Amino acid sequence: MDSAIDTKELYPYIELLRRRGFLIEYNEGSFFLSDNSHPDDWEFLNTILNNYGIGYCTDTGQVFITHKEKAFLLKEMFFPIAPGTVGTGSNGGDRPWMYLKTHDHAYKVPVSWLEPNIAYYIKALSACGIHTQGCCDGNHPGINRLLIEFEGPAYIDLHACLWKVQLGKRFDIDWDNTFSRINLVRNRQGQYFELFKAADFIYTNRFYYQTVRKTAAQWMTKSIIRRTDQNEIKRRFLEELTVLLQRSSL
Repeated sequence: MDSAIDTKELYPYIELLRRRGFLIEYNEGSFFLSDNSHPDDWEFLNTILNNYGIGYCTDTGQVFITHKEKAFLLKEMFFPIAPGTVGTGSNGGDRPWMYLKTHDHAYKVPVSWLEPNIAYYIKALSACGIHTQGCCDGNHPGINRLLIEFEGPAYIDLHACLWKVQLGKRFDIDWDNTFSRINLVRNRQGQYFELFKAADFIYTNRFYYQTVRKTAAQWMTKSIIRRTDQNEIKRRFLEELTVLLQRSSL
């Protein structure tokens, strides 16, 4: 990074890259891709920085912005796009309730698979261990809704509970009643930015969300799951998760 460029001056441009979905963290005076990033994210970020003539990313994940005067070009990443331009890959499956207690992270989804205005949010959910299948940010001509598909009812209900009990008190987002779609008719850019703020909050507190998820599911065993009605499993998990979230000091 050019020593003449004050690190503080780079924050707005780093934030644009983070809004695009790159998990960039500040450490000892420099910016780095987080180890939560997908292995392909380095190449994609380096390509973007090179194509705009703004800077580069080292093989250790350190991000350099060497031409701050060109960094405004990063806004082009968020221009309306044609359907099918992004979303080249997705995960599939219907994960059982037991998965709620057996892992820290979900898939590390490549930024290149994700549409710009939802990318950071999907990354944040993944870091908390919430599995998604596909998504669309609605940033296409004539499309007025953002969509997230989850890997089964366990993650649909988990995500909805987080918003009903905790996140909905902090962020003003027009979710539908399943908390999987956002109405973008009202203040589209404002909704995108509110989702970015929510993503940042979730990612910052990812270890907390990992813990409450696994704690609320701790009672689950293969034997219990096998002999218990799915609606009862859902009821008990959400009841315990709600109590934990209500006790939180966040």
